[in-house]
Amino acid sequence: MTPFSLSTDIYYKNRESGPVFDLATTMEKLRVVGYSLEEIMLMVTEHAADNFHLKNKGRLEVGYDADITIFDIVKGTKELVDSNGNKEVTQELIIPTCTIVGGEIYENEPISKI
Repeated sequence: MTPFSLSTDIYYKNRESGPVFDLATTMEKLRVVGYSLEEIMLMVTEHAADNFHLKNKGRLEVGYDADITIFDIVKGTKELVDSNGNKEVTQELIIPTCTIVGGEIYENEPISKI
């Protein structure tokens, strides 16, 4: 079975204690099991917007809202745990650096400050 879209079921307990934490971690979990960055980007943008019938969202095209998150892809290790407690280690980290919404730029806090 191949997922069509990707999101998180994040709430205060699994943001603090895991296993979800944030969307970037969820994206890393798909990378570690073999999905390409291109496949994952479609899952969190176009496909997610299409699932919820969000007009003007999910694509960087003329006429669409240019609300985006910019990520750095860096080498590094991190243990990833799924909801059943299974563990994998990734060698590639997806780090959100800033978000642009409605033309406003929001710098993300460094991970060490969160």
